[in-house]
Amino acid sequence: MSHDRLLLYVSCGTSLEIVHFEVDRKTGKLARCGATRLPGAPPPADPGTASPPASLRSNGAPLAIGPGRDALYAAMRDPRFSVVSYRIDRQTGDLLQIGQAPITDLTPYIATDRTGRFLLGADYQSNQVWISRIEPDGAVTQLPMQQVEGLVTVHSVMLHPDNRLAFVGATGVSQVQIFAFDPESGHLGARGAVSGTSLDPDPTPRHLAISPDQRFLYCVNETSGIIDTFAIDAESGGLTLVHSLDPRPAESRHQPGLGADIHASPNGRFLYCSERIRGTIAICAIDPDSGHLSLVEAVTIGSMPRSFAIDPAGRFLVAAAQGDGAIHGFAINDSDGRLVHLETHHASGPPIWVEFVDLGAARSV
Repeated sequence: MSHDRLLLYVSCGTSLEIVHFEVDRKTGKLARCGATRLPGAPPPADPGTASPPASLRSNGAPLAIGPGRDALYAAMRDPRFSVVSYRIDRQTGDLLQIGQAPITDLTPYIATDRTGRFLLGADYQSNQVWISRIEPDGAVTQLPMQQVEGLVTVHSVMLHPDNRLAFVGATGVSQVQIFAFDPESGHLGARGAVSGTSLDPDPTPRHLAISPDQRFLYCVNETSGIIDTFAIDAESGGLTLVHSLDPRPAESRHQPGLGADIHASPNGRFLYCSERIRGTIAICAIDPDSGHLSLVEAVTIGSMPRSFAIDPAGRFLVAAAQGDGAIHGFAINDSDGRLVHLETHHASGPPIWVEFVDLGAARSV
């Protein structure tokens, strides 16, 4: 494999594998090129063995990529709760395990800080965010150095690009929570709250996305799938609600939505959001001045689309359909953001997380 290739890593439940795909930069087509079994993974199933039914709480591992694109982290969600660190071979894309360290409990979301010196985890089961130190070689080797408790079913944690604020989505708290972050020590400080009220009568913040121009934060509410737009104060980092969009059909807005993942396109023109009950990804156009969203369409993806990712160039989107054990690849129409289906690949188990990694020249961090 050439060192300038684009890779996709897919984390699968049941089999506890991270499957590697090479992505054709011109066509977006995927070619499987390897797999990494997580520590303690069961033996590979015999060919033709039916996969067990998928559930919302898969035992697969959420993934995070270090900002230098040379490290991958996986948070194991079975009873051996731990974070596994891998070095990414820039020539082959292979994963070399360089560390494994205990974490507190069931963690469905992890992310590094903007320098790659700290790893943060959203611990749903223990209602907390934990922070672990990343060693100079990229490995996490010790227990978390800080645990911030009382967050009530926390689902995500994301750092502002200036690396001084952390935004937390917790479905048991009606507002996105804001914490000060010390980029030197890696510790979270005082907690604030979002001003404004969501369109959702029962807000359940799940996943978050920040616009490329850093002016807006987008939040998908889990129970409904409603997407809230918040303006980010450039000085304080505070959030003010400016818009809410319900992507569900008008006739079914009284029914749950189960919103899951959310990402902005690299060019900042479109926002994408997955919804598990209807098996869709909503495509929204972003007003560049106000940050308001307008629904372009909701595309049916498969059963329980959970995680999805957009490649760094903004040309392709790959979605993990947890319910049908498949990943679905799409090309993104540059003019209107619509998705054009390219292909479907069946994974070795229910796919719960996907991450693109560009193996081109390393970025400075």
